[in-house]
Amino acid sequence: ASAPSIVFRMLRLLAVEDGHRVLEIGTGTGWNAGLMAHRLGSERVTTVELDPRLSAQAARRLRSAGLAPRVITGDGAAGYAPGAPYDRVVATCSVRRVPGAWLEQTRPGGVILTPWESPWFRFGLLRLTVRDDGSASGRFSPHSAFVLIRSQRTDLRIYRDVVEDHQIPERSATQLCPWAVAGDDPAARFAIGLRLPDIWRAWHDNPDVHGVASRLWLATTDTTSWAAVDWDGRTDKRLTVWQYGPRRLWDEVEATYRWWLRAGSPGPERFGLTVTPDGRQTPWLHTPAGVLTTGPDMA
Repeated sequence: ASAPSIVFRMLRLLAVEDGHRVLEIGTGTGWNAGLMAHRLGSERVTTVELDPRLSAQAARRLRSAGLAPRVITGDGAAGYAPGAPYDRVVATCSVRRVPGAWLEQTRPGGVILTPWESPWFRFGLLRLTVRDDGSASGRFSPHSAFVLIRSQRTDLRIYRDVVEDHQIPERSATQLCPWAVAGDDPAARFAIGLRLPDIWRAWHDNPDVHGVASRLWLATTDTTSWAAVDWDGRTDKRLTVWQYGPRRLWDEVEATYRWWLRAGSPGPERFGLTVTPDGRQTPWLHTPAGVLTTGPDMA
């Protein structure tokens, strides 16, 4: 395991108890499944791995340790219905949307724990409690970064998929430093990614453009809108902004950042998410009553 401390932290958050049945998404080496099988008994642990080679290796390692949880080769986004319902579902890969199968296969009162990310920022853990109506709600916590579940990955590149020669962007200026929204502050980046879930970014240093030392690219995941913020390497008091498409992405990011400052610069642990059986995801601040709008209509 590359980060055992995160494994232990997630197991504490999972809070398994005697008699619980657990579904793990992402077997990997099998170490986490082995820990849970030792705690609960092998017959109460099911683990799903997409990669057949990793799945077989993990099963061998577990057997050599005297453990025999059910090791399934398959798509973790689909869970494993034959073993449901589960008291706990834990993922060792991140998601941008919680798969509906995980809700369906978790009993009311059960817990789903998964790493979380947005196209803007890979960061955070989400702990959901499933309700009687099949929905689930819970809070985020910080400090984790996992590989995104394969079925939700996007392969986008600015010059290959987004920007085209015939496009003529609008030019404007900003006094907001791009490093404020895409730099070293994880709380700001988390909030922006949560409220603007379809915007991704990429840094381009020394882009071979006269007068530009660094450029921050923004684009929607459907590639219909993009923006760029240029820093000349001398001053961050007034930076050039280029925006193209039906949405003005830098304006949205700047408005979201200003909102976050007015809200007191909350960290990930102040945010939560409610997920319904039909797949709707609603973020909130402080309590589920503090529903947040997302996307271009962000207040």
